[in-house]
Amino acid sequence: MGESVRVKTEREIAFEVIEGKWGVDDDRIVRLTNAGYNASSVQKVVNNMLKNAIVADEPKVTNEQKQIMEVDLDLKKYGALIINFVE
Repeated sequence: MGESVRVKTEREIAFEVIEGKWGVDDDRIVRLTNAGYNASSVQKVVNNMLKNAIVADEPKVTNEQKQIMEVDLDLKKYGALIINFVE
């Protein structure tokens, strides 16, 4: 008899994306799609989570992880890396 596999919510997958468990760019899209998830929809959840600063009882996103995601978004949106220098 086949085992049932629990499908994770988009929010659970989004946390994994932020943690880097699904790769980057086209690799991530392919891996998410092959696993049965809507990569575009998951990315929207990721963007919303990063934009709205995840609440305290959920896994923390390091500044480094947030910066990596922002760079990824800049590359997708502008085709270039946007660098903001802070004094």
